[in-house]
Amino acid sequence: MLLDTIVIEPESQARLSQILTEEENANSILPIVYPNPNDGTFVVDLNFDPESQVLLTLTDITGRTIFKGVQETRTQSYSFESLSAGVYIFKIELNNELLMHGKLIIQSQ
Repeated sequence: MLLDTIVIEPESQARLSQILTEEENANSILPIVYPNPNDGTFVVDLNFDPESQVLLTLTDITGRTIFKGVQETRTQSYSFESLSAGVYIFKIELNNELLMHGKLIIQSQ
């Protein structure tokens, strides 16, 4: 006899749902930095509640630190309107471990 329907026990279905939710959360932990490019003002959205220390560092292309500060809320706006147009590097750390880094492009206003 062939079965054409797969039956999942309620306990197994609940566990499968939990696994999928855990995978979605693991994939969505990376912060969102927007807009990019920008005019010197941008937002960092952590995609999670910062229960631990989250540190944002902004450096210029030569490696000189422009800004280093703690992000205390889930979504925080930063303004660097006095910076020259160009490419900058941002680094976001969670509990002294690199969470994300990337280029931030500031265009002239």
